[in-house]
Amino acid sequence: MNKTLLVTILASTLTLGASVVNAAEDTTTTTEQSSSYSKHKDGKGGKHHGKSHGKRSGKSGHGMKRMIKKLELTEAQQAELKTLREEQKAASAPLREEMKALRTEMKALDTSSANYDGQVAAIADKKANLTRQTFILKSSARQKFQAVLTAEQLATMKEMKENRKGKRGGKGKMDKGE
Repeated sequence: MNKTLLVTILASTLTLGASVVNAAEDTTTTTEQSSSYSKHKDGKGGKHHGKSHGKRSGKSGHGMKRMIKKLELTEAQQAELKTLREEQKAASAPLREEMKALRTEMKALDTSSANYDGQVAAIADKKANLTRQTFILKSSARQKFQAVLTAEQLATMKEMKENRKGKRGGKGKMDKGE
């Protein structure tokens, strides 16, 4: 449970940053995609009917507020966790920017180029390295996060994870060891 909650918090932090980065990309593709989806009489977008389908919908602090309440975190713990989140966000920002640059680089490749496969392999290597760095950063943040909690809070977090597993039927990203 500790790992899942921590990963959830870390993922929230990274997702928030990634959504900001991806927002610029999404706005350019939204106009292209909107013509392929039918509009409904109530004005909601076509295929997904206005649902977020896994994307964050502006409730970035909701999970943290619930965790603070459930784990009964002290003011000092809350302050320390906030500092850790800010440090982690600052540390991951350059990685997100590099990942964005790789996506741009990949889109710019000429598929008819003679060395296309080599260029793709080079980008894949760069992406693998960034993914590795991100994984290490998340693991370090998880360790720092858990160090702030008491044994009782860690047990409560584990219980929360198990409850979430049950609600999802054992399915989901967190259940795959991430």
